[in-house]
Amino acid sequence: MDWEGIKQLAFGPLNLSHDELGKLTHREFMELVEGFEWRDKYQRSMMAVHARTIMSAQHKKPLDPVKAFNLKQKKEKKKTNAEESKNIVQELEREMG
Repeated sequence: MDWEGIKQLAFGPLNLSHDELGKLTHREFMELVEGFEWRDKYQRSMMAVHARTIMSAQHKKPLDPVKAFNLKQKKEKKKTNAEESKNIVQELEREMG
């Protein structure tokens, strides 16, 4: 991570002052970044659950949030070609009605 990236994280989402940033070791800073990334992922998954609740009210059968929003993603994302992507979209459309 370059200095610009560190400053953006420190003064943006981590809301650190210049003094607070200056007193942190590299390890402490990276732990704060990891904590922010975890909170961000958790908040996104909660938003997905809320969206599922709203969407399921409009459908005949309730949606499974794990299937609908792929909440159990592996760390590595599989790259797909155009045809595979089209099939995935069609499958989701069938599941969601």
